[in-house]
Amino acid sequence: MQCSNDLEVEVPTWRVDANDAVVLIEDVARMIGYDQLPLEHPPGPLTVGRRNSLDKFRRRASTFLADAGFLESRNISLESPELVSQFSAESEEPVRLINSLKEDMSVLRKSLLPGLLNTVERNARRDSLDFRYFELDRTFVRAAAGEVVETWRVAAVLGGSVRDLDWSIAKSKFDFFHAKGLADTLFETMGIAGVDFRPGDAIGFKKGETSLVSHGEKVLGVIGAIDDPLLLARKINEPIYGFEFNLHSMSEASTREKSFREPPRTPAIVRDLAVEVQRSIPYAEIEQTIRRMAGELLEEIRCTDVYEGKPIKEGNRSISFRLRFRDPQRNLSNEDVSSKVDGIVQELARQYDAKLRM
Repeated sequence: MQCSNDLEVEVPTWRVDANDAVVLIEDVARMIGYDQLPLEHPPGPLTVGRRNSLDKFRRRASTFLADAGFLESRNISLESPELVSQFSAESEEPVRLINSLKEDMSVLRKSLLPGLLNTVERNARRDSLDFRYFELDRTFVRAAAGEVVETWRVAAVLGGSVRDLDWSIAKSKFDFFHAKGLADTLFETMGIAGVDFRPGDAIGFKKGETSLVSHGEKVLGVIGAIDDPLLLARKINEPIYGFEFNLHSMSEASTREKSFREPPRTPAIVRDLAVEVQRSIPYAEIEQTIRRMAGELLEEIRCTDVYEGKPIKEGNRSISFRLRFRDPQRNLSNEDVSSKVDGIVQELARQYDAKLRM
């Protein structure tokens, strides 16, 4: 290289890598010898790194799922166009690579579930038929303005036996309610109250076994049974259930405030209630109506039984509730509770045409 007195360097055409002054500095350092260069401490004070609120939120979510017996999966963010469309709406434009090495790694993923299903497939081929996997990572879509939007999500899949090779109890398989119970406990652990599960449809999930999950007006994600064609294509013979939630939306809905109260000093009064309603009426709506009519005296409500069949009318179902009433300041009388139960029955009959079962 030719260098003038004012350090203007003429670079040969064959040195195509020398496109920055740093490259020239490295050349000089090699000529002098790296061992001849003096060592200096970096200027400025050193600081201790800290996790931001979203980092801490992600860590709590992954810790909970690991403690629940799930194995964390880390899948590559590149997928084929076919996989990208399995769990995401067509309106969400994918992010395509300009110079992809091959077609099945040419698009950035829009959902974590395809990668988790591939993990299930690999384990099923090796006769590992109890599936509990989760992933916590970013997904990518292209916004209308053209920029790439990254979203942190948490997803999990479960299937197979609830307990592995336990001879002392009858074998049971994972179902939708196991997945919902896991999601409920996750929300409780993350400090999110008032989550609403509503029946709905979502790409990649089986109709009739899918719920859209929301908090107020904000949609958190989806939970349900994975659609059969997706399982058959991967030769998975076990029903698989899964969920995927937006961690940014979960973080905004979370509150870490906790309240404590002393144990109750007054006795509770328990009443059992069974009503016959149309099968199409969501359970969540019925429970909300009961809570609204019972007021602050209702300490707990539990669904104890759901029955369909004779003598229940075709298209209806019977739902049984156990209601626990308590006033922390005084002992409740039977009349206090009976008036509340009567009001609940009348409102259910008016709003849902529900019939009281004796």
